[in-house]
Amino acid sequence: MNIRELLDCISLALAVIDSDYRFVILNRRMAELIGCAAEACIGLPVCEVIPPVAPQLEQHLLAALSGELIEDIELRGRSGDVAPCWGVHSFTPLHDEAGIVAGVLWVQHEQIGQRPARQQTAPTGGRRRILMAEDLPMNQIIIADMLELAGHEVLTVGDGAAAVNMVRRETFDLVLMDIEMPLMGGIDATHAIRALGVAGAIPIVAMTANHGPEQLAACRAAGMDAYISKPIDRAYLLATIDKWLRSRGHRTSRPLTAQRDTFDERVLDDVRLRFGAYRARCFVKEIRQQLEASLQHLSDGDCRKALGDSLHSLVSLAGHLGLRDLSSSAHALMVAVRSRAEGEPAVAAEFRNSAARALAVLTAELFAAG
Repeated sequence: MNIRELLDCISLALAVIDSDYRFVILNRRMAELIGCAAEACIGLPVCEVIPPVAPQLEQHLLAALSGELIEDIELRGRSGDVAPCWGVHSFTPLHDEAGIVAGVLWVQHEQIGQRPARQQTAPTGGRRRILMAEDLPMNQIIIADMLELAGHEVLTVGDGAAAVNMVRRETFDLVLMDIEMPLMGGIDATHAIRALGVAGAIPIVAMTANHGPEQLAACRAAGMDAYISKPIDRAYLLATIDKWLRSRGHRTSRPLTAQRDTFDERVLDDVRLRFGAYRARCFVKEIRQQLEASLQHLSDGDCRKALGDSLHSLVSLAGHLGLRDLSSSAHALMVAVRSRAEGEPAVAAEFRNSAARALAVLTAELFAAG
């Protein structure tokens, strides 16, 4: 019996991935799980075999490659993801003779379909297929979770060009479109979708951290039906989607109502409940890194575009963890930077104050989480 036959006899789905993020070996069950032939995967980067790498899977692989043992983690594949699927997974660092992490053993302990589906609320208008174009992985996870818990099927892409291609090839009931994305932004993507004719005659709802009047006018001119501000409010998101799924004959736009600028611990608690302590800690780390990057850009003062882009990401990331004060001040500074407003120094000072408070909160959360 050769190594391939031996691996295929194992009842678990397993794969070994090296430190360069490439498949070294996997058995038939893991190949079936990710939808590829086992032989075809060997030597290929994970991101090529599973395009795009599901955010949960990527996070755990990277953690294991840094030496962290991850055991008995539930991975939930979103609608439209190739992987991962329902089941309990483990990611074990593999060390070489010098003690350096040389790879990861990825094992699925339960077969697909053995775990019960999360309880969902049936959408008022029935289950609908929604395409979400959003480039930030954390936003993808959180917004998709909001929609899937409401009973919708969600397919996620990371840029406007991919959204246009998906609408051209497949049928969707609604598109959630981020405005600022790589390759092609939401405005250009909406123009391209509307140019498809019948295939592009579907509701398109804009999502953006920049809710100024110029942005609103640009969304309307492109043919977008509605407008939602980041950070996304779940109740408003679902109400807006339900409205446009019920009535597709006319188009209007309106911004999200203002939210209180404070740190809401209940939001972070809700993230922990939905995604678990490990994923919540990863989110906190990501926001702290983004905040530190924004502060560095602000201190350097040599690239206004880099600062504006960094603040744009921070607006929604901070809001999704309940850092309302930081989200609000980041938005104000982003607008001031991009418009070269005269009051920019005062806005920057307020942002630094908000950042200091947020860093204290984030550091405390990371310390408490161990």
